Amino acid sequence: NVLAQLRREWPGKEYHYLQQNCGHFCAEFSRRLYVPGEIPSWVTMLAETGDWLSQVFGVSLDGSEVEADIDEDIGAHNVLEMLSEDPIVAKNELEWQWA
Repeated sequence: NVLAQLRREWPGKEYHYLQQNCGHFCAEFSRRLYVPGEIPSWVTMLAETGDWLSQVFGVSLDGSEVEADIDEDIGAHNVLEMLSEDPIVAKNELEWQWA
């Protein structure tokens, strides 16, 4: 059955509040139940944005620093300015730079 499969595939020790959390579980559960339509993007949007920001600013989830992957022409200060004005524009700009 679906729950037995998910129990094996989603052990509690692999819970991750940004990459594999209750929203992700519910989306996967709904997909496996063949719920018609798409799961609303807001179900996992907050976690995905947090994960994206942690990568942009080079902060691992345990608080230690990691190498940020921001091009020199953008710079962290400009990213923060873009985020305060329009987070969607900032995300799109960074995705464009990384493409």
